[in-house]
Amino acid sequence: MIGYGAIIRENSGGVKAAGIKNAKATLDPIIAEAMAVKYGILLALESNLVPFQIETDSLQLVNILCEGRIPSADVGPVIGEILGLLEPLPCWSIRHVPRLGNLVAHSLAKMGLSAASDCSWLNGNPPCVEKFIKADACL
Repeated sequence: MIGYGAIIRENSGGVKAAGIKNAKATLDPIIAEAMAVKYGILLALESNLVPFQIETDSLQLVNILCEGRIPSADVGPVIGEILGLLEPLPCWSIRHVPRLGNLVAHSLAKMGLSAASDCSWLNGNPPCVEKFIKADACL
């Protein structure tokens, strides 16, 4: 089982949306990271929160997406889906953040592992990650 977590913030750091999801699968870390990024993009699109900047602590994923082509590796199908979601958007960006700068998403992913169903929050902080959101504001 893997858990995904995504958080969408405004420029000032305020939370606009967050969500958790899980899947019964065992995946390579790069595929799990790509699935989390895809989930975050879908959450942003469904919440009409565009344009956006993607942040991930996977430098490998950042490099793959910046290349803009689908690799032949196992992660290829997910990358294809991500690029398909991003293609019609007029403005988006991606950047690498250190793991310590991604604690909210990782905490949500852990929560997703034990969730009975997908869950999302709009315009509010999920209570379980409040301390990490406040800590991020200090970075």
